[in-house]
Amino acid sequence: MEQHDQSGTDDLYVVRVLNERELAISGGSAAGVYEHQLYSVLAPGEKLEDPKTGEVLGELLTAKALVKVYEVSEKFALARTFRSKRVKVSGGLALGVDLFNPPKYETRTETLVRGASYDSSSKIAVEPGDPVKRWDGPEDEAPSTSVLS
Repeated sequence: MEQHDQSGTDDLYVVRVLNERELAISGGSAAGVYEHQLYSVLAPGEKLEDPKTGEVLGELLTAKALVKVYEVSEKFALARTFRSKRVKVSGGLALGVDLFNPPKYETRTETLVRGASYDSSSKIAVEPGDPVKRWDGPEDEAPSTSVLS
């Protein structure tokens, strides 16, 4: 029976953004990736430096998205966004434009867009090369930061 090295999943990255919900990540079954695993897509971060010695201790990365693997080949895997949130789209007092109608809400699934400079609360900017790290916590509690050496 073939054994897979689980440590390889720490060096994964986005290969390509396929559409607004799916992406390809490096590393497949040969790297220990399997269906239904969760991965955080991380923004390249800043170096953490020891203020006394100047030694670089690691890199602080910010989580941008959480994706779930749905298909695995030997060398890459496909993953998609799956979380959704309820968003107010009209009505009610908060928007100030439609005071007399009750608020209307929509459920929107997190979506991806290629481009590091994209700025929108409904889309998450993802670039090929962004680090990807396995997330073993609950689906509704994605980490906000990760430290990688």
